[in-house]
Amino acid sequence: MDTISIKGIRPLNSTSSIDGFPSIFGVLHVDVQVSVSHAQSVQEVNNIVDYQQLIHRVRYVVEQRCNQVRIVEELLQEVCEAILHMPDVYSIHADIHVRQENMGVDEVVFSATRDNESDVFSEPNKASLAAAEASTHVKAGVQQHNQHEDDILDNPLVFKHAIISLISNRQDSEHAFRSAIVSLDTIKGNQVVGISPLYHVTNMSTRDEESAVISLSTSMTDSELVDLVEDISQDLGVEMHVVQMNDPVAQRSTVLYPHAMQTAAILAPWLDIEADASCNNDPVSYLLAMAPDANNVGVLTDSWILGEI
Repeated sequence: MDTISIKGIRPLNSTSSIDGFPSIFGVLHVDVQVSVSHAQSVQEVNNIVDYQQLIHRVRYVVEQRCNQVRIVEELLQEVCEAILHMPDVYSIHADIHVRQENMGVDEVVFSATRDNESDVFSEPNKASLAAAEASTHVKAGVQQHNQHEDDILDNPLVFKHAIISLISNRQDSEHAFRSAIVSLDTIKGNQVVGISPLYHVTNMSTRDEESAVISLSTSMTDSELVDLVEDISQDLGVEMHVVQMNDPVAQRSTVLYPHAMQTAAILAPWLDIEADASCNNDPVSYLLAMAPDANNVGVLTDSWILGEI
């Protein structure tokens, strides 16, 4: 297998502590190996490796999770999982150097190595397991959206935060939802960062449905993501909507599916993954309480994403 190695990736200013450690991280080091055997030219090699996406995933895990994990090894696990299911990545090694002056040493090094042929950790995170499922339904739409990529050196990407709803009355809704998540997560510039429990939706005049919500970090524009979601929705036969896009640079939130503000099948799972979420300046918790179908939705399972992949 022809590969290239990307070594020494580390986020700047990693100054968070974990589980009572008295000092800050010294260094988080990430080494990644990427398969380029199918590349026909140097330009194709450059297109295979999405450096901006790689760096964004490492930085996101450190910034968002370092104060929430219980032990250093758990942070290592999440860094590895976030990187390993990127397209063409087959191996990752990560080290965290933690200063431990109270133990009489300068630092302690925690290490983890993962590849696509072994499973070192017994409890991989949900988004990574979802991304491991092979999705064959949406290749045409995915290829279409991958053709346009920014030059990350000249035009640094701005990552937005998107909320996407999934609703279906199919008997295999769980499988279709997992395929949709894979299709979104494997697009360059996208990373699924939150997956809600699966909800049952009781309907009086039509078949009952199931629903879920995911949160996505994306470098796509609003219109690009809406088009992609529509492609995936049509190919899988699942109702999907980009509910809201948050732009941290412009400090602006755009509601793209206003009907969600009155739909408990969307609001309830959204609230599960973002307890302080708001939509059009109204707390999602308030909107859910006022939703006309609030009594018709309930959690079906919170482990559905781990199902038969």
